[in-house]
Amino acid sequence: MPSKFSIKIVAEDQGIPKLNSSALIEVNLVDIDDLNPIFSSSIYKAKKSNFNSTLLIIEPKPIKAWDGDSINETILYQISGENSKYFIIDEFNGIIQTKTNKLPSSAQLIVNAYQSNRPERNSTAFVLFENNYSEEEIEISLIHIISFICFLLILSNFLILSFWLGERKKQLLIKNKMFVL
Repeated sequence: MPSKFSIKIVAEDQGIPKLNSSALIEVNLVDIDDLNPIFSSSIYKAKKSNFNSTLLIIEPKPIKAWDGDSINETILYQISGENSKYFIIDEFNGIIQTKTNKLPSSAQLIVNAYQSNRPERNSTAFVLFENNYSEEEIEISLIHIISFICFLLILSNFLILSFWLGERKKQLLIKNKMFVL
């Protein structure tokens, strides 16, 4: 829609000779800042791109919000939520990264997009994080039971633990679960 246009108004009578007059009206449209930022999606899903990377893969598309008005004010981003301590967001482009590899298996983050000149103009989206590379803490306790030899291999999301238990039957305790070998 054009922000400026002109209208010509003509008035004419029915007399003889006909008399008329015209006027040109110029209209300037000014968009006021009355709309909050708009996210490309209200819910995003995130996962790590690989174990050693701090970058996240975001679906259905990268986090992006724009000014709801045609004013196109600068949009800034921030995150919050119970698990936000594990993540950091670039306030200018919305890219989320992890702060550490020791992450929860899942997390819900709240992303707030707001106008730099008017923070009260803001909107919220959610990021649901699933960790396919979690570093689980495995607590191992071996207890002597009977003579026995075995080889143990434990797979825990990409973490592999393997060792010989020796010539005695052992009991392996993993995260409060007991396995008798």
